[in-house]
Amino acid sequence: ATKQENPKPSFDIKDAELEYDSRLLLEAEKNHDGLEYSIWDYGGQRIFYTLHHMFLTQYGVYLLVFDMRDIVLKRDHSTVSETLKFWLRSIQLHAPSAPVLVIGTFYDIVKDEKALMKVNDYLGKLINEGKFSNVVKNSGSFFFPLDN
Repeated sequence: ATKQENPKPSFDIKDAELEYDSRLLLEAEKNHDGLEYSIWDYGGQRIFYTLHHMFLTQYGVYLLVFDMRDIVLKRDHSTVSETLKFWLRSIQLHAPSAPVLVIGTFYDIVKDEKALMKVNDYLGKLINEGKFSNVVKNSGSFFFPLDN
């Protein structure tokens, strides 16, 4: 048997937009409302963890932002792993069908193909092991890279 290669991360958000834009617009039409949104930046410090569940809703679209350098340049991934798992579990518990887009920052620094594949493989393992089915894929990739 041959080992199957992971697809090269692609950076097109159109698939996610089509899937979730139509769902949100249909919900707004059904309620005869306009579409309203709020942007919340949750404090990542542990002291705020007990408050997060009050703001997680089924109607949210969540952006889970992490620093790709923590995966590519550091040997110890325990902090980034625990942080990502915490947020994915929290969203899965309080808003199980809400979409989650995982956003990797510092694309301007971590932009070579090998580094992006390392990030994608790492996230793929973490997401698949945790059975986080609400993570939106980016044309086969588990994250959306972003310049700061």
